[in-house]
Amino acid sequence: MAKAPRKRNPSEPLPYFKWYPLSYRASHRVRALSALQRGLYRELLDECWLKGGIPDDPPQLARVCGVKPSVFVENWPKIRELFIEVPNTDGHFLTSERLEGERTQQDTVRVARSIAGTKRQQVANNASKRQQVPYSRSMSISTSTEPPLTGTDEPPTEPATATPQLSAVLASLKADRT
Repeated sequence: MAKAPRKRNPSEPLPYFKWYPLSYRASHRVRALSALQRGLYRELLDECWLKGGIPDDPPQLARVCGVKPSVFVENWPKIRELFIEVPNTDGHFLTSERLEGERTQQDTVRVARSIAGTKRQQVANNASKRQQVPYSRSMSISTSTEPPLTGTDEPPTEPATATPQLSAVLASLKADRT
């Protein structure tokens, strides 16, 4: 039996980010990298997206990229120029300025959608409350078009009044609308 997909926690980073190949290829700094260095750079961008940043630790980054530390250390100085240093509680980490701009944009859209969804849900809840009329066996709501009996054969001079229970329900509905 197939497992149901795991629902993503909204506080977790999105598992994807927008990629702009035209901007990437147009960058003079990226074009100056070798094919190996571009591959390492892409791996590190993915790691930055998923983890929020990368350590400035070549041996650890070599493991992330799946290459020998000696290969990574030889190529790291040119790749390192493409990252910015950001302070955190453990000292500092590296990230991409462009990537962080994408993260901020996606977080803004995600928060706006969440707020809009909450508002839609509140409107739907309020609408369903207005449509629900509590029913009780003690309520006597007449659907007859005949006027209620008044004990005389003369027509009533005032409209019939609702039962106290119906009056309470109508008052509640009116209060919900305001």
